[in-house]
Amino acid sequence: MRSLATEKLGSGVQRKQAEAGSILSIESGVPKRDKRLLRDKIKIRLKSINENDENFNYLASSGTIKEVLIWEFSDEFVSHPEFGRIVKHITMQILDGAASRDAMEVLIQSVLSEA
Repeated sequence: MRSLATEKLGSGVQRKQAEAGSILSIESGVPKRDKRLLRDKIKIRLKSINENDENFNYLASSGTIKEVLIWEFSDEFVSHPEFGRIVKHITMQILDGAASRDAMEVLIQSVLSEA
């Protein structure tokens, strides 16, 4: 499937998305992001964080944000000079709001509770 996606997409951003785990929509030939892959990558990142760490909520939230940004914009985004600042800003915005913080905690716990 990956080689078919690469052949149909050519080069550039679409190829990077295909190689990063997107799947090719048979109907349109346009890559779709695979949400299962995102969830798996978030799970791997979360499992690497010690749940007893006093900064667990921040680390888990920022790790989740990192994976979402990479999934959305490709892994090349990590090398952007402002990547860390962007992740910190988004994470702080989420944790500063009660509803968004609660939603993030539910997401994190649901991913961690999967077998």
